[in-house]
Amino acid sequence: MKKLTILVLTLVLAGNALATINFSADARVRPRMAQTASYNADGDQTLSASDIYWLYRARIFANAKLDNGFFWAAKLGHEGVADWSKMGVYASNQADWMLAYFGRKTDGHSWMLGRYPCKGNLLMDAHFYPTSPVGIPFLLFHNLSLTGAKASFNVGPGTLYALYSIDANNYWIEAETESDGMVTTTNKDLATFGSGYSFAIAGHKVLAQFLYTMGEDMDPTETIDFYNPMTYGAFVYPTFGPFTLSLGGGMTSEADDAYSGMFYHAGVKAPLGPGVFNAYYNGATMDWDGNEEAFMFIWVDYAVKYGPVVFKPTVRYKKSTYADDSYDTTIFYELTTEIKVK
Repeated sequence: MKKLTILVLTLVLAGNALATINFSADARVRPRMAQTASYNADGDQTLSASDIYWLYRARIFANAKLDNGFFWAAKLGHEGVADWSKMGVYASNQADWMLAYFGRKTDGHSWMLGRYPCKGNLLMDAHFYPTSPVGIPFLLFHNLSLTGAKASFNVGPGTLYALYSIDANNYWIEAETESDGMVTTTNKDLATFGSGYSFAIAGHKVLAQFLYTMGEDMDPTETIDFYNPMTYGAFVYPTFGPFTLSLGGGMTSEADDAYSGMFYHAGVKAPLGPGVFNAYYNGATMDWDGNEEAFMFIWVDYAVKYGPVVFKPTVRYKKSTYADDSYDTTIFYELTTEIKVK
């Protein structure tokens, strides 16, 4: 805590001195009831568990706009699941650089380097987490960020982007033995290339995306599978009066036929009474060499503002059905309270 205080004070003093660094922050508290259950192929319950606990998080954002469109940005938070810490767990709230990047933005193009923000959706979930492609895993475990480079360009009626992500450093070692007995080793990284194009049709936003991961299949020393999937899909966000819909889907397949799958999404968001109602459904089917698994995820929340504070009761439901027809369910009941400081 002392180190964090010194760091924040240093940043604040630097911001006052240069008059170019802008700060903002947010904090959340979330009581949660989690219920999990497992069932066999006959529908008989084999496991049941429930838990009530409290989550919290605080984040500090900083950014600076420099001459000629250059910028710098960073975020301090907790390197945990979606930045969250759990109350009552000792030493679980350390601060980390969750984002640290810089770049340039002009009227026609932009680029950034470092650990940069990346919006999540079902396509990102299915690509990076094929064993559990629904349930917002990209948000939970990637913290909506990638490490590498990203660039975007205004092309035609929309915006084209490309990204490069370093997913794992030295995750695989290739060894060769020469005729003289000398052993040469080469460390290899796991990386993902992505691209997308966003544009509008009749005033409705459309986003098409593509992702491809490049790497070897397996670490021979660890016997851990590393998949090389190709994933593509599209989303449309039509607006009808107060209702904003989100519809989309896509497909994913592994380069060496370890798996293939498809996924789909439908959601709605609209003002309702004093707050905003939001709900969506995600589904996916995955085929692992003839063993088919099915997943579904439902999210429902209602957000109400009270001054600078937002209250958001939320219900999440996830079901995973396996090749032998057994299945697991998870339900979260939550009340998130958030305050933002700008």
